[in-house]
Amino acid sequence: MSKKLLLAKLLSFIPDKIFNTLLFRYKIGIWPNFTHPRYYSEFINHIKLYSDNSLRKIVADRIKVRDYVKNKSPECSLIYILWMGEELTIEVYNDLPEKFVIKANHGSGMVLIVDKNKTSFDDVYKLTEKWKKIDYGKITRQFVYNELDKIIIVEEFININSKVLPDFKFLCINGQIEFVQVDLDRFGEHRRNIYDQNFNLLDVTLEYKPGQNIKKPLLFDKAKEIAKKLSEDFDFIRVDLYITDDNVYFGELTNTPGNGFEKFTPLSFDLELGKKIKLNKEFE
Repeated sequence: MSKKLLLAKLLSFIPDKIFNTLLFRYKIGIWPNFTHPRYYSEFINHIKLYSDNSLRKIVADRIKVRDYVKNKSPECSLIYILWMGEELTIEVYNDLPEKFVIKANHGSGMVLIVDKNKTSFDDVYKLTEKWKKIDYGKITRQFVYNELDKIIIVEEFININSKVLPDFKFLCINGQIEFVQVDLDRFGEHRRNIYDQNFNLLDVTLEYKPGQNIKKPLLFDKAKEIAKKLSEDFDFIRVDLYITDDNVYFGELTNTPGNGFEKFTPLSFDLELGKKIKLNKEFE
């Protein structure tokens, strides 16, 4: 368990609203108003505290969301699942390809790219068992992860020239793309660029330093249309996709990016985003 999750677990006795308020003040630097959010990051916390939208739980489930994607955007490719189950065994591991991606169903950040030439079964097994002991929804105060099945999922490793693909994360408000977050080298020297919907690099940072500017992918417009379709049922959602030269793959639908505690620089960008969010019937 990471230090952040361990600290959150130790503070689990603090009521959700107080916990989120104090952490927001520490991370973002202002006292929040979660009841009537003004900033985008306040709204993320508003979702955590006040939403009871069952659809958010469905799309947080890495398995159930696949049917949702098939129905909403059939042109979006799903990464092939090589195996899933409650416990990884040596027999299953031996049958897997040399390189694959393994992740847990019940939370965020529990993911590993496995290269059998560098990683042993014992190491991978121990990690998955640690994941299963984490009550991610309770620790992070994100209701969408509560009661999700603690399933381990192994996916095909999608890459370009054996390199990890950039993560293209389309932040959608009321069905429209407001900006595109591109995470580079996420498992190494993590960098993050922020682009507008036309893929112009913005002078904005979000938690991580920016990386080298990259070219707009050939299928960027297709990815945008997919993101819009997958966001239609939400006042806010982040649509995470992978884009290769010939395909657009689904990553995940993220209800509460960064748990609502990642800081924009300048903070005025956070406020401008917040002004665009209109609460729908989810909160009536």
